[in-house]
Amino acid sequence: MRRVKTAIVGSGFMGRVHLEAIRRTGAADVVAIASRNRAAAEKLAGEFGVPRVGSEYGNILADPAIESVHICTPNAQHFRWRKTLWARASMCCARSRWGFPRTREGN
Repeated sequence: MRRVKTAIVGSGFMGRVHLEAIRRTGAADVVAIASRNRAAAEKLAGEFGVPRVGSEYGNILADPAIESVHICTPNAQHFRWRKTLWARASMCCARSRWGFPRTREGN
């Protein structure tokens, strides 16, 4: 089975929870962590063996190799991230207040 390349946005509690869940599935590889707190992201990346860290979200999320994105930021930021990522990658947004997105195909 081909493994999905994914990125995590946010290096706090939920970022750690999602990293552990992804690790346990064995179906994806986290290839990047984007976070305002670079030190926290580097620590988390070191613990989970994630090769790429950045505090400039756009640089990481513009990478065409990233196929999915887990939005693990505070709830108030979810909508902004979903709007930013809508046309570019599949995403997982835990407990978003904004409901579930349609697929890119409009379903």
